[in-house]
Amino acid sequence: MTENELHISVPKGYFDNLKDRLSQIPGQQRVSLWEKVRPYVALAACFAISVTAGTFVLNRTTPQAESYYDYLAASDMIPVTDPFAILDSNGSSDEDLSPSEIVDYLIETGFTEDQLADVYSE
Repeated sequence: MTENELHISVPKGYFDNLKDRLSQIPGQQRVSLWEKVRPYVALAACFAISVTAGTFVLNRTTPQAESYYDYLAASDMIPVTDPFAILDSNGSSDEDLSPSEIVDYLIETGFTEDQLADVYSE
């Protein structure tokens, strides 16, 4: 078969500068290392800025405690109305306590009358 039989023709000089035209296609250009790494560097920078800003805000808004005990009392990890009542123990064991001492302790730590009635009903 010849070209005339297929009715297909290629413009004259088409293959002469084909390589130059293919190199101008955007996907075929070489990409530098910086262009490959730039999105990852930007992501790491955003993460670092977020962590730094969050730490700054957290440090400015958190109350600064003078001691670890003050920190626990401020964070309600010691569930008493008077946080220093826990330090007033005299070292006696539970067996040595009288019922009135137990009631006084429960009242001091914030028990309500209903809760005390529940304790004595048991």
